[in-house]
Amino acid sequence: MQTNSNVQSLKAFFGKAGRVALVEVAATKGSTPREAGAFM
Repeated sequence: MQTNSNVQSLKAFFGKAGRVALVEVAATKGSTPREAGAFM
């Protein structure tokens, strides 16, 4: 199943990364690659 593979990949990544960050775009001006409210 693809979802299980994705979960395993994420667990492996987080295990090796050490630190991670979750960012929410609060507002944008002009032409941007992300919309307000998007998470990265």
